Amino acid sequence: IADRYQVVLLLSNDTYESALTFLNSKGDTTLNQIIAILVTRHKANTLERFFSFLLRYMEASDGNVRLRYLLHERGEIGFIGLFLRNLIANIFSKNATAINLVRHLLSLSISNENYNKLFESIKVSRVLITSLTNFNYDAPLLTVARRMGIKTIGTPRSWDNLVSHGSLHELPDLFLSHSSYMTECAIKYQSVPREKILNVGVSTYRKIPKKRA
Repeated sequence: IADRYQVVLLLSNDTYESALTFLNSKGDTTLNQIIAILVTRHKANTLERFFSFLLRYMEASDGNVRLRYLLHERGEIGFIGLFLRNLIANIFSKNATAINLVRHLLSLSISNENYNKLFESIKVSRVLITSLTNFNYDAPLLTVARRMGIKTIGTPRSWDNLVSHGSLHELPDLFLSHSSYMTECAIKYQSVPREKILNVGVSTYRKIPKKRA
């Protein structure tokens, strides 16, 4: 990608230094041309936190059910908290229209002038989101980009992110799927339209040496 386009990496405090080290250590002129920008963490307002709470429990997978009862078993929520979360799930979790409505309301509630100014300053034409369930950086960046009419591409880190973080806060214009099972989860639990999914294979791999006889 960097051979054909100007690439700008938007990085958090946790990733900025390591990314700079990587870009400067390879002696690759293409990598050296990539711009790295430190992005501040998004601060959610009260209304945004409310809609985020709804989306957290509106996803219908077994993993989400287990999470609610696990919070109760650990004593992190009481009976009323469990009842409220189960009520939200039972009423809305299988209603794609309701989920998309809450997503829309969440999108309207998000305000981040820093992200707006950032996209305007670098005149971005495409935004690739690498973690759709990162609600502190990636998801708000996706929302702001879509609001500004910028084409968006997005993917989660792993298929299980689609059944362990609640409903996605925002859907990209193009969803990159790592596997057929991720595609199934995206459609079934996140209401991603099939026509917006592109199967690209796994994003990472691990090389395992063969055992000697």
